Amino acid sequence: MNSSLSPLEESLKLHTARLKRLQRYWVPLQQRAPKWVLALWIIGVAVSLATQCWCHWFVTAPLICALIIAEIVIDEAQMTLLLRTDAVRDLLNTARGRCF
Repeated sequence: MNSSLSPLEESLKLHTARLKRLQRYWVPLQQRAPKWVLALWIIGVAVSLATQCWCHWFVTAPLICALIIAEIVIDEAQMTLLLRTDAVRDLLNTARGRCF
């Protein structure tokens, strides 16, 4: 009966490892992204006011958009992994309850 649980245990380990890897590398970016977006926006507005030119927005605006998109993608990936990990953990707990 224990051999029937090993695919669930492996799946739980895999999802947990992916979640930890995501949180280790991408969550710091996700935490800093709003500050960077605000800083880029403030710098862009200041440069626009100082130079009376808007050409720098060809660089600044895509950077702001990329940071916002990265934040959204990271949040969605983290939520998906959390939900999958919880679902596998629940299945494993249910399977263990039936086996023992």
